[in-house]
Amino acid sequence: MASAVPPMLFYTESMQLLNAKLDYWAYLITRYAKSKGFLMDERLAKVRVCSQLINIIRNLSEEQAGIALGAGHTLTNIAKASGTSQPNVKTKWPHIRDYADAYKALKETGEAQDVIIDNRACVFAPASDESYRKRAESIIDGHNAERLRDQ
Repeated sequence: MASAVPPMLFYTESMQLLNAKLDYWAYLITRYAKSKGFLMDERLAKVRVCSQLINIIRNLSEEQAGIALGAGHTLTNIAKASGTSQPNVKTKWPHIRDYADAYKALKETGEAQDVIIDNRACVFAPASDESYRKRAESIIDGHNAERLRDQ
């Protein structure tokens, strides 16, 4: 039971976050469609946004898997973290090595690396461990403040 709680919390909080933004994004899409002379229902706009989010998450997970590979993690560990088998990692993320190479180049040169993979552009920019830690702390602090307001 205890091992199921963190994934359930993550799922629930992710759904709440996305649902809160979904209304806003659907509103923007329906306004844009209306300005172009098309009628689009809010429910259809939400379907459109969700389908775009699927693509965004797929691309972002491939990028993060490439960074993990570039940082020295094995394909086996990446497979375990993503809930797939090691042979499926290369199938799931065909460009994982491109992202890994860009990340390694960033670490070696310390300069930003521009990568274009398929039709996606990605920039790997230097960030110190300190700046990463500060960003993470600010996110956690904001989340805690929001929880206190809600209570």
